[in-house]
Amino acid sequence: MQQSFDLNEALIFVSVVEAGTMTAAAERLGIQKSTVSRKIAAMEERIGMRLIYRSTRRSVLTDIGEGHYERCKSIVQAFEDAENMLQQHKEEPAGRLKIIVPIEVGQLYFANFLGGFVQKWPKVSLDVELTSRAIDFREEGISLAIRLAKPNDLDLICKELKSIRTYLVASPDYVKEHPISHPKDLESVNCITLRSVHTQEKWAFTRGLEVCEVKHKSNLNFNNVTAAREAAIAGAGVAQVPNLILEKALQKGSLIHILPEWSLMPRDVYAIYPARRFMPLALSTLLEELEEYFKTRG
Repeated sequence: MQQSFDLNEALIFVSVVEAGTMTAAAERLGIQKSTVSRKIAAMEERIGMRLIYRSTRRSVLTDIGEGHYERCKSIVQAFEDAENMLQQHKEEPAGRLKIIVPIEVGQLYFANFLGGFVQKWPKVSLDVELTSRAIDFREEGISLAIRLAKPNDLDLICKELKSIRTYLVASPDYVKEHPISHPKDLESVNCITLRSVHTQEKWAFTRGLEVCEVKHKSNLNFNNVTAAREAAIAGAGVAQVPNLILEKALQKGSLIHILPEWSLMPRDVYAIYPARRFMPLALSTLLEELEEYFKTRG
């Protein structure tokens, strides 16, 4: 006799794997932890094999569990796709989206945009984290990530939203003490650097067809461009800073745009999301309006 299949068990099993623990899965699903534990035990009892090694810190898949997870994930995804197909026929986007955004981009661009988005579409719920940490789309259930670099994962869709110009800046006092008329002059001054995927031993400048690479020296390294800007204002050296956070400092004169005739490599902003057959209407609407929003921003 063929055994019955419980779609709820599959959903809970997938959630436990992606959330990492039964407690986290219960919170994600909005159910009791005891229900999660009972459903996983029932699935293992019916199959006759252990699927997950439990611990208080993390649930780890067995070898059999790995294969079963992939199959259950496909089933759950197919069900979500069916729901999304129906959603496309509705007039109003709805549902929950989890979004990851870099701190500065989130503060200066996305906070305002997303505030307007949920007012326009009140049935959409957004869970937004401002961070530059490494992320795992599958395990964290992320709908959309905004990043300043393309992902290595070919299973992800990557769409360029905007190219942000970067300026070379320093305080007036620092420029007075360390005159800079050519990129090569940077080899004899202190440069404030950023610790990220964009960190390079050399800074590259272009002026028309002319290219100049400078090997900088630095005694101050940040993982945050706002911190680099503030250190430059304090007179610690020369920094590369995106123009989107420089307007007030340049207007007040607390920073000077150095070598404006030379261009630095821009930083591109990308929208990254998992490839799937049917995109939720809430996410497709968000991406469409996000593109339009970025077109109007300097």
